[in-house]
Amino acid sequence: MEENKTHGQIIGDLVNAPYLNSLANGGVSLGSIFGITHPSQPNYLELFSGSNQGVVDDELPPNFSTVPTGTYPFRTANLGAELIAAGFTFAGFWKGIESAGLVDWADYDPHSATHPGIFYRRKHNPWANWVAKVLTCRPTR
Repeated sequence: MEENKTHGQIIGDLVNAPYLNSLANGGVSLGSIFGITHPSQPNYLELFSGSNQGVVDDELPPNFSTVPTGTYPFRTANLGAELIAAGFTFAGFWKGIESAGLVDWADYDPHSATHPGIFYRRKHNPWANWVAKVLTCRPTR
């Protein structure tokens, strides 16, 4: 899934998106999927779990806590947990974002205003909001 790019800007661009093209060639390519709301984070949560989990903007969830509580990290049904329950694996990869359960995962959300040159935020990775023991999340640096 690419945000703010057209299907034609990704599929067929073997120079800038070779890996995504290899995935599309070996599986399914959906070229006309649109968000149901604005901004983007609630859409990512809807796609991953079927619910926006009460999140209506691109900020940290309203029940966010740096210490696990009964409502955060989320413990609701989601695509990753469903795949694992069905005997498959799930892994999320993102650059510079920590996974739930690591020491400083909860409050690291780089923004271009405070981290010049970093435009990849945790809002683009909905699985970062679920309990790590349920999902296999491996950040890359």
